[in-house]
Amino acid sequence: MRGSPGRGAGWQRRRRARLDLAPPPAAFPEQKHGPGEILGLTPREAQVLNLLARGYTNREIAAALVISVKTVSVHVSHILRKLGAPNRLEAAATISRLAPPPSGQSEPKA
Repeated sequence: MRGSPGRGAGWQRRRRARLDLAPPPAAFPEQKHGPGEILGLTPREAQVLNLLARGYTNREIAAALVISVKTVSVHVSHILRKLGAPNRLEAAATISRLAPPPSGQSEPKA
């Protein structure tokens, strides 16, 4: 018998008979779903933008995501550039237009 000991024809049949349990590919993989994907942001940038839109400071975002303040600053710079926003307020307004808060949650009072 060739191959590994204990691996005969039965093993090969079982191997071929296995079902592929991987999920099927999406019908439209190029379709964008979340606001971050629509805006061309990385998943981490989308997380930072979500916290930024909630009014978090760079230091608070860093603590929440367990990253450095400098890394948050870089993410914010990339977000502003990608959105063409001149400041954090405009970036937050962009995301709130695309993804309003879920029902039952109100906007922060100004």
